[in-house]
Amino acid sequence: MPVRNPDKIILGIDQGSSHTRAVLFTDKGKRLCEGVAPLRTYCPRPGAVEHDPKEILKSAYTAIRVAIRERGKKIAAIGIANQRSTILCWDGKTGEPLSPAISWQQTAPTLGSEQKGGTGHDVAGLFIPRAGVPFSRHYSATKLSDILKQIGRKRRNLVVGTVNTFLIWHLTQGKSHLTDPTNAQRTLLYNIMSHEWDDDLLRYFNVPRHILPDVLPNQADFGEAMIDGVRIPITASIGDQQGAFIGLSWCQTGAAAVNFGTGGFMLVHTGQKPVFLPGLLVSIAQSDQHKTTYLIEGTVNNVGGLFTWLKQVGLLKTDAEIDVAFRRSKEQVFFLPALTGLGTPYLQSNVRGALLGLAASTQREDIIRAAVSGIAYLMSDIYQVIPDTVKKQIKTIIAAGGGANIGSLIQFQADLFGKTISITADPESTVRGAAFLAGKAIGLTHETRFRFAPIQKTIRPQMRPKERAEMLAKWKTVIDNAVSDAIERS
Repeated sequence: MPVRNPDKIILGIDQGSSHTRAVLFTDKGKRLCEGVAPLRTYCPRPGAVEHDPKEILKSAYTAIRVAIRERGKKIAAIGIANQRSTILCWDGKTGEPLSPAISWQQTAPTLGSEQKGGTGHDVAGLFIPRAGVPFSRHYSATKLSDILKQIGRKRRNLVVGTVNTFLIWHLTQGKSHLTDPTNAQRTLLYNIMSHEWDDDLLRYFNVPRHILPDVLPNQADFGEAMIDGVRIPITASIGDQQGAFIGLSWCQTGAAAVNFGTGGFMLVHTGQKPVFLPGLLVSIAQSDQHKTTYLIEGTVNNVGGLFTWLKQVGLLKTDAEIDVAFRRSKEQVFFLPALTGLGTPYLQSNVRGALLGLAASTQREDIIRAAVSGIAYLMSDIYQVIPDTVKKQIKTIIAAGGGANIGSLIQFQADLFGKTISITADPESTVRGAAFLAGKAIGLTHETRFRFAPIQKTIRPQMRPKERAEMLAKWKTVIDNAVSDAIERS
């Protein structure tokens, strides 16, 4: 899809759980200006997490207009990244929402529905070999199945999609009902091997094929956005974690990243061959017209939520206090931060958080240290599943997200990995990755000329192997007890 002599400015859009960010980049990756607009989250009942679709649109358009106001509207292409697994329905003629946007953070059934399956459930190998991920209420199809029970599968003009599809539909004035493989996969309806909607998965959730968007590669022609009378081609769409991974390092076999944001993610690029590992996910990294590349992905639930909880209960005022707490802490306490269950490799939604090892002498800073260390332990559990043959290809691991600014967390993470971690100074890796792909789709950007996220500093492991092994053995006891308790309660 090359263009001749395009304007060398690309608009990257990152539509997330708390805000929309729109940033203009040059073809070399220089950041020009940005617009940011907030997005509210609603919790209408326990376990329910939603967004208002009209507020999603307002947030996106506001951020875009702020970004382009300063530089004018001569933009070569748009790339969109978005929160994965958030799903909604709308009228395919009018664009009017027919449901809230049910967040990826919601694991409770919607009103009037019955839960089908359970987190980690694979229904005789139905999901992981096809979708690359197990049955989990974090993913879209479980929410979509519930929504369709309420509004009716045969409703006239009904269409559905994740947030990227909803944005593309409205930006193109209803001309494009499209998505990409990284978002399609998170619906639990897309087959990552055949690269199409899977008939067996559609039947399992009773989802009609015709209401779903068509799936194009991440770099493709998604139509023309109409923004204040100006047409701009949309040439890339990608899930936020894949966008961040690309923005950090592009996609080279063995590249790895840990992202500490609303959730925690570990991503390892495995090239054009998917690698299936017990308890971990196989994710599509990105695709174009010629090839698809894959990731090993591990997830830690609710990292940002843990920091929020520590503040709500009065243990923490600001994240800046965490490094101080690590320095002052004298006692070893273990905190399992399973506030919304356990992610990979355990995939146990009913495991509860736990605080172990309390004594009369335990101080506030000991609990803070234990809680934040719990994130690093859970990330390390993901790393332990990855085989040595893959680990040997990892030269360094890049840390991103808000948690990457917490030096004590990254140091402890490096110690548990026994591996060097590089910290990026760029808070915009997701939107940078989306912009890069949009430019690459039209021949404007290239990985040898584009400036990816700059590295701020490098953290090397300091813990001795014997000490690491002892601490991980104690942590395993914490996990085993928590999982056993969950099984007894189920």
